[in-house]
Amino acid sequence: YIHRLHEQVVDRVDGHLLHGEPLEILRILHSGYIAQRMIVKQKLARNLHLARLSAEDTGSTAAALINVGRAERSAGNYEAAVESLRAAVDAVGATRPMRVLAMKTMIEALLPLRRFEEARSVLGELRRLSTKAVTVSQVEAAIRFYDLDFEGALAIVHAFPESETDAGVV
Repeated sequence: YIHRLHEQVVDRVDGHLLHGEPLEILRILHSGYIAQRMIVKQKLARNLHLARLSAEDTGSTAAALINVGRAERSAGNYEAAVESLRAAVDAVGATRPMRVLAMKTMIEALLPLRRFEEARSVLGELRRLSTKAVTVSQVEAAIRFYDLDFEGALAIVHAFPESETDAGVV
């Protein structure tokens, strides 16, 4: 495997990524683990540990800081997540997609802390930077939901396009 997170299988001899022939009839999508597997494999603690090691390896690049922030958020360490994600947004070399992902994840970490004004401020930055309206709408609905504005959250959800995705989050 290469990288500490999101491992990819490589050739044992030369270390190159293994790629086979594309199969048009088969497409595997992996979107997570069942709760029992997360517990048995201690995925949250493991991912956080690996993300921190990766950040040490790379000198805290924007990508590494985002991975640490996402792992901190998943582990319930919301303050640490916000700190790492804010650093990712400000990191030299952070691309627009990286900043969008960091802001989106930062908002998700601010909500359990009930820091709604700060989340709305980051949402304003996200709105100016993101090129996908659904990315912004999704996060805005979450802010309203956490702030107990269920009617406002539902109105945003009702306005979601039928087939849009935030894949790529930009």
